[in-house]
Amino acid sequence: MRSARLFFGCLSLSVLFLACDTAQPEKTGLLVIEAYFKTDRPLPRIMVHESGPIDALLNEVKLPVVDASVVVKHNDTDISFVPVLDSPGVYKAPDGNDFILRALDRISVRVISQSRMAEGSGMIPPSVSITNVNVFAPDRAIEAVLIDSLNLGIDSLNVSIIANEGFIYPVEVELTWQVPQGIQDADDFWIQTRLDPINKFSSSLLDFFLLSEQVLAEYDIEIGDDPVFGRIRKWTGIYAVPVQNEEDELPQHDLRITLLRSGSDYARLVTTAREPERRSPAGNVTGGIGFIGGISVDSLTISIGQ
Repeated sequence: MRSARLFFGCLSLSVLFLACDTAQPEKTGLLVIEAYFKTDRPLPRIMVHESGPIDALLNEVKLPVVDASVVVKHNDTDISFVPVLDSPGVYKAPDGNDFILRALDRISVRVISQSRMAEGSGMIPPSVSITNVNVFAPDRAIEAVLIDSLNLGIDSLNVSIIANEGFIYPVEVELTWQVPQGIQDADDFWIQTRLDPINKFSSSLLDFFLLSEQVLAEYDIEIGDDPVFGRIRKWTGIYAVPVQNEEDELPQHDLRITLLRSGSDYARLVTTAREPERRSPAGNVTGGIGFIGGISVDSLTISIGQ
């Protein structure tokens, strides 16, 4: 096992909601709501914009909605959000609503603008935290064609071309986290894992082998026991670092590891965001587009290599 220096970092959560109208768009588009409520954090800011014409979609331009009525319901309490003056289309809780969101709290959001209404709801998941990370890499680089034997799902690639490109280090990362204690139906949540090398490598080979993200029902993930943390779950991912020659050492690089817990609505959002035929990922907003729900995120950055 190679040693790794750990640095705690933060996750930049971004799912792109950009939907275009039909060939003959109406005067106003659909409301698009982005509301991510984080466990053990205050009420977040909520972004409200609208779908637009195809040129806005192609240029990834968001059209902010500045005149919306935004009401958040936290358990049994209604809170009217107010616009953020220097951020069009962004709304926040008024001063004095600085309570902390807790696991299993219920939240919902209703947005009204120009006779349009969109709404959605969700639950705050139990907090998630990475308890341990182990990193394994071979002592020498291997030919890229051998990656197929590691079950990385590249059967469709022309391996004869890949073999001529050079060599890679397949890096295996094992991470664990604690099973929620004392929470009924805790296994009904979903887990997203990500391995993101921060450094940019010169070879395009890396793009082929970064199969390092998964979205899984938590009850389907391997479970075990830890003397310190009790019941834990374990996930193992693999990513690849390309090198020119078999004798080259594994390049030093930073790797961001992210662990996220949420519900089935978020799982559907992330998985459909990868479907190229979709104009927008499948959210949970009735009467509009987007996502309203709870998430818990933990991430860290480690330094790997020489």
